[in-house]
Amino acid sequence: MPEDVIKLERIIRAPIADVFDHLVEAERLERWFGTDCEFDADKRSFSYWFISTERDDLDHRAFGTILRLEPYDRLMLEWSDGVFESTVEFLLKKVTNQCTFLSILHNNWTESAAYARMKQQNDWDFYLDNLRRVVEGHGDLRQNFYAQVVRRKSFIPSDDHKN
Repeated sequence: MPEDVIKLERIIRAPIADVFDHLVEAERLERWFGTDCEFDADKRSFSYWFISTERDDLDHRAFGTILRLEPYDRLMLEWSDGVFESTVEFLLKKVTNQCTFLSILHNNWTESAAYARMKQQNDWDFYLDNLRRVVEGHGDLRQNFYAQVVRRKSFIPSDDHKN
């Protein structure tokens, strides 16, 4: 695999549909990822705001186009932070009814994005661990780890994917 590709994997003890929903539903994305999230499959667009409680210069946004949306197997995004553009792909596989394998490939970085790529790898490592924690029913670590503003919108989990 080329060294400009970030590849991370996780096993999450939750049904595949639940994990996928945490990648594509704004309310669920805000439980583990961004401070304010928009994900519009019809318009094929997304945006994630990350807001720090401590420093304005740590606030940033990721946005772009949804390239592929294949429930419950794959999500591919054309990703931009306003400076660098790349591609983020989530791949999911059902291990058992209550266990999902998730991998992320973040690639197509420009040569000038070497520092951003290294930082992004650390960020993805944290956020995938946080996703696993949240989906498995444990606490969100963003506020303590990143001093990230966490907005608590009302969220009622769906029983649609419990089996």
